[in-house]
Amino acid sequence: MKTTRVRNKLFGLFGALTVCVAVQAQLPATWDLATIDANSAKVADWMLTHPRRANLRDWSYGAFYAGLTAYGLANPANGALEAARHVGTNYAWQIEGHIYDGNLHCIAQTYLELARADDSWAALAPTRRAFDQILSARCRVPLSQRVGPYKKIRLNFERWCWCDALFMAPPTWAKMAALTGEEKYRDFMISEYRATHARLFDKEEHLFYRDANYIEPRTKNGKKVFWGRGDGWVMAGLPLVIRELPDNLRTRPWFEDLFKEMCESIGEPVIPSQITYSIEEGLAAAEQIGYPVILRPAF
Repeated sequence: MKTTRVRNKLFGLFGALTVCVAVQAQLPATWDLATIDANSAKVADWMLTHPRRANLRDWSYGAFYAGLTAYGLANPANGALEAARHVGTNYAWQIEGHIYDGNLHCIAQTYLELARADDSWAALAPTRRAFDQILSARCRVPLSQRVGPYKKIRLNFERWCWCDALFMAPPTWAKMAALTGEEKYRDFMISEYRATHARLFDKEEHLFYRDANYIEPRTKNGKKVFWGRGDGWVMAGLPLVIRELPDNLRTRPWFEDLFKEMCESIGEPVIPSQITYSIEEGLAAAEQIGYPVILRPAF
């Protein structure tokens, strides 16, 4: 058995995003597209008609609206995009509060997807100004450090010092680079992501600790302590980052391998795949992977 104690199970993802709903429903026997669409509509309608907070830009609603936007882009007739646009225009496309806080970058995933869908620089500009401000005065303080006579760990929330942040912020920075064509946003994302990985990733268990406070403690049985929901955030965010990276980017395989590694660590192995550029390379890859194979052209 694994030597890891995962405190909470990885929970369901709505459109590869985490959304908690205060309703109980029995899962259908079949999950066809019509059923998925109907259940997505239920979640969206309930969340939109039962707002729990006056501020809809915090991390929890940022994750919801990212999922809502993905749902709307998949089926523009469902009205989800209009609800997402309303939030953006209501807040003048601004992120909230302290711009260094990665949690607050999450709502901008919605802003940037709408900027792409609507070809609207107005939806992108405020986040771009905030990111440029971060880059002009980049925080270099370590993610965490021991302070005081008792050497307590102090977390630096001006950087991505907790694993949840890897869902909230990196996809937004990756989208900004893809939309503007400016590599500085992607370079920052990769640098900060690697810093968080270096500090919080356990190379034996292939999972992230929630933050530095969880690295040393052990359970009464001597097991390491991981936060299942936090690793769920990381795994949900990785595909959102990868989809924005150029195929030929040198660091793209690092993100792909990390996603595969984490999937395998929880017993969900990823089907082997390769990118090829000719018929000969494709045939060689098929022999290496083993038949049957699926060919998917990329444009």
